[in-house]
Amino acid sequence: MHSDRRVAPAAVLLFEPCHSLVQEHGSFASGTDRQRRLSFASPHWRRLARLWAALDAVHRLNKAGRSCTQRELFYRAISDCQELFACQSIMDKALRDAVGALQISRPHLGIFTAEKGLLAGDVTFQDPTCYVSRAAQGASGTSIGEAMLEDDKCIQAKWVLVVEKDTVFQHLLHSGLLQRHPLILITGRGYPDILTRRFLQKLQRIAPRLPQLYLGDFDPDGVAIYLLYLTSCPQLKWLGLHSTDLPQLNAATATPLRRRDAALKASLLRREELQRRPRIAEEVEAMKMKFKLEALHAGDGDQSHMALTFIPQKIQNSSWI
Repeated sequence: MHSDRRVAPAAVLLFEPCHSLVQEHGSFASGTDRQRRLSFASPHWRRLARLWAALDAVHRLNKAGRSCTQRELFYRAISDCQELFACQSIMDKALRDAVGALQISRPHLGIFTAEKGLLAGDVTFQDPTCYVSRAAQGASGTSIGEAMLEDDKCIQAKWVLVVEKDTVFQHLLHSGLLQRHPLILITGRGYPDILTRRFLQKLQRIAPRLPQLYLGDFDPDGVAIYLLYLTSCPQLKWLGLHSTDLPQLNAATATPLRRRDAALKASLLRREELQRRPRIAEEVEAMKMKFKLEALHAGDGDQSHMALTFIPQKIQNSSWI
């Protein structure tokens, strides 16, 4: 007697990589135990073909003892099978599937993201190819690369300051902050990449008593960026901008919340992280208008006020959340 039960088609089981759960050593992390089935059936044939092509490209790199960026992997793939990869985002999805299937992170597969974060200040690397010291103060900063995570460092700094964006990073570099205060200055240039967050984790491991502080705009994006850092860098404190800082700013620099800002604000207030952190939630509630960090040196006022007065005073008074 034959059973009428249908046998499910063979499938690749995919875990969902969670890029907010960053680990210093770059190991795979998943935000859930749930798996997705990518079955060997007609609706998934093209996606499976892209997965095999991505795995083949990674395998050839590893066999040759090489590594590359995601962008380079895309160009390698389209040279072999252009019909599968019309754009970078398709390769990124295929690589995400490969990571989820193997449960091996991109760095351990030899695939790295393009360097985005910047660093300057009192930290010295043993590896001469990524040496950073006071010489970086007069330049535009040094890119945070994978090699920096493989080397222990000599640190003379008293604190780490993470700023939201590149414009503020450059302003502080050229306003004398590093000449006056022993610190490490870092920016993820907006929403931070994995390398920047892994670097902060490494600093926390080798210098756990070194305070890490975040300075961003007084708007929903500034808080969302801080919360993204916080998922993998729980030691990071929020230095500002806070509602108590607003009297120091020119009211004319305020801008209204746009529809996207209002939606993001509402979304933040629903998040579990803010429910556990009422002081941050109160700050988000107070965001009726947006104030940018640049307002601290807007107009004809003291262009070094943010670097030489505002930031040192807030740190001296422990004015962080």
